[in-house]
Amino acid sequence: VPTAADPIPKSTTKFLATDRYAGVFIVDVGTGTADKIVNIPQVLASENARLFEDREGGIIGIAVHPKYLQNGKFYTVTSERPLVLPTTIDNAD
Repeated sequence: VPTAADPIPKSTTKFLATDRYAGVFIVDVGTGTADKIVNIPQVLASENARLFEDREGGIIGIAVHPKYLQNGKFYTVTSERPLVLPTTIDNAD
């Protein structure tokens, strides 16, 4: 499930794109190719698939560093299953 994209600086055809459970891809609209550059762990993908079936989960955002061509850096936003599930709070008097 595609979730976000951000253009690569100084490129008119390439951008980085995220797939909710698959990873990060370099997409080139000029050639029609999408090459995976980052994999997310299968554990994260399967846990998020169960927890967030119809909601946000997995990789949900990306930002390409302004000097990406020099340093190759980009940043992702992920939503992961909490380590401890919250308990129900009963505020009834």
